[in-house]
Amino acid sequence: MPARHSTHPLPFAKPLMPKLSDLQASLLLQEIACAMRIGAPLNQALRRLESRRLGAVGSSAGAIADSMEKGLTLSESLRQLDPGGMAVAAAEACEQSGDPGLLDQFAFQLKRRAFVRSESRLAWFYPWVLLLVAYAVGVLVMAPLVRRYSDEGFRWPNWVVAVAEWVGVYGWVPPTIGILLFAAMSFWLWRRRTHSRPMRLSLFCAALADQISHDRPEQDAITLAADFSGDPSLKSIRQPTLLSPGVVGVVDHQGDWRRIVEQGDKLSMLAALRYRALLFEQSARRREYLWMRFMPRLAMVLVGAGLVLSYVWWVIAPVYREVATW
Repeated sequence: MPARHSTHPLPFAKPLMPKLSDLQASLLLQEIACAMRIGAPLNQALRRLESRRLGAVGSSAGAIADSMEKGLTLSESLRQLDPGGMAVAAAEACEQSGDPGLLDQFAFQLKRRAFVRSESRLAWFYPWVLLLVAYAVGVLVMAPLVRRYSDEGFRWPNWVVAVAEWVGVYGWVPPTIGILLFAAMSFWLWRRRTHSRPMRLSLFCAALADQISHDRPEQDAITLAADFSGDPSLKSIRQPTLLSPGVVGVVDHQGDWRRIVEQGDKLSMLAALRYRALLFEQSARRREYLWMRFMPRLAMVLVGAGLVLSYVWWVIAPVYREVATW
């Protein structure tokens, strides 16, 4: 098995590269892929990018150009940009095959991930606002109403009166806990910055198909595809082969993968891998739809229904009971 590159930082002229967002990294990698596609010298393309763009993208382009002018390869230079190894693996594949396809694909997935996160924040904004309004109505309107009229003949259940009294004293506790949990979850998601499991498996299958199509040695192809996917379980496979259990469990869809590999049918392997990559990508898209579209709408319905039912229970029902006794 070929030795992996060291994960220690490489000597950049600018030692600390700025942290790039997914969208910024996508723009940088797309520029690199475009330069590779048209055969332009990479260091010159990066210098032009450095002179045209301000901020983190231009600074990163300049840092990569500095390292390449010192004799380092693109993949070695990108190791500082993507410590997880996904961009590095894509660059290694491009250097060996001369095809920037994987780099383009990785840039597209980074842009897609940035889009999903942005859309998710927008999609969940309204349910959070609705929940805040509902809680404010409960604390500032409903609870004082119950406390005020509970001794004047209105017959609320005992638990409603108890909740209203508790809210009058500790009403700040639930929103404080909610804000802290939301901040902690947002920070965790921001630090995590990884693709979903189906998308990682899709990237693995696509990268493995790319490597097999360029006649890379089997073990090297799987190792690079696993690095490109960023999936820990695939990267942990030692001395992988196309028939390793971890690989078969991912790529075997119809139970004929072993037969295809044993027959050495390259075209069938490529077709199976690309089809499997498409299935995993569709699964990832369904998850995105569930999180970005279905769940926020369901949350709005539930919060709205809860607000209406609370109004009926706390206001209309007691008034109706009083009127019924006249």
